[in-house]
Amino acid sequence: MTDNLAAGRRVKAVDFTRAVFNYSQTTQANIADTTYVVGDPEIAVRFMAPTSGRVGVMLSAGLRNNDATNEDRGFVSFRIFEGDPVDANLIQTEDAKNGRSNPAQGADDYQYGGQMTMVDGLTPGVWYFAQVRHRTTLGMSDVDIAYRGIMVIPVP
Repeated sequence: MTDNLAAGRRVKAVDFTRAVFNYSQTTQANIADTTYVVGDPEIAVRFMAPTSGRVGVMLSAGLRNNDATNEDRGFVSFRIFEGDPVDANLIQTEDAKNGRSNPAQGADDYQYGGQMTMVDGLTPGVWYFAQVRHRTTLGMSDVDIAYRGIMVIPVP
């Protein structure tokens, strides 16, 4: 799709759509879900795919395991739908390699970090919905999340 963005060509709004961002510092405490779930409040963004069909998704999170006696880990990841999430096609599903996690050992302090994932194959000019979700490995109610954030950036 980037063949249409040749030197000297006039760039249109759909060629480089705007970046979008959403975050929450509302603590998700004592998480026990072993499958991905949406937090409260839901952290999500709607974005239009640029002409290239590629976006960068920056996911940020602050996690901890507050019990030193087990090895429960928390994961924060994202998924992308084409259109509205209610009746849409799932484009990219949650995956631990596309998100953030905490070390298995208990820690009183939150550990913050971010991860950039390139997503391609999107249809230019189509609206998408990216949603942050989380889970634990063991479900022992020892994982807390202090921050969740997502940013979607168009890539030429």
